[in-house]
Amino acid sequence: MGSLSAENGWRVFRDKFETLEHKFIPEKILSMKRKKLLWMTHKAHKFVSRKRQVYRKYKDTTHPAVIKASKAARREIKKAKKRFELKLVNNIKEDRKSFFAYVGSKSKSNVNVSSLADDQGELISDSKAKSEMLNDFFSSVFTKELKTDMPVLDNLCDAKLVDISVTVDSIESKLQKLKEDKAAAVLITCHLVY
Repeated sequence: MGSLSAENGWRVFRDKFETLEHKFIPEKILSMKRKKLLWMTHKAHKFVSRKRQVYRKYKDTTHPAVIKASKAARREIKKAKKRFELKLVNNIKEDRKSFFAYVGSKSKSNVNVSSLADDQGELISDSKAKSEMLNDFFSSVFTKELKTDMPVLDNLCDAKLVDISVTVDSIESKLQKLKEDKAAAVLITCHLVY
């Protein structure tokens, strides 16, 4: 070690230190922070935290303090959920998306395409093979027509649309009838504001 220059000595020391660090110091994997539930109020969160604290203290689910804390937390969670759902229902006229997003999140159905049988009767469960099989099936319905064989339509009406009258009042009345919770209404009103 004495014959090494300062730079080389530092490299040897650093490499040795890093190998020992990786070998003996465990690495902590940081977990993602849990997302707060929509209906969880501050009060309900405090009750749940208290329940966990009491359980950590006694480590026994049959202990009276743990049972009492669990019942209180359960009661407060029930109240918070009920208040949240009532708020959603009361605001359904103004905010339909939130209501249906919450209802959809509670759904337990998993919609997917089940296994399909091919021409030989074998079941196919691979997603790509199923999509190709469905594409072949539905594309066979459509026919490619030649553009030279297109029918010629006769005039069905002698009257023609000549003048179109658009006023600011007519546009405003149409915009007033749009529902604000729909995406198109938001886009239209944004463009009109700017």
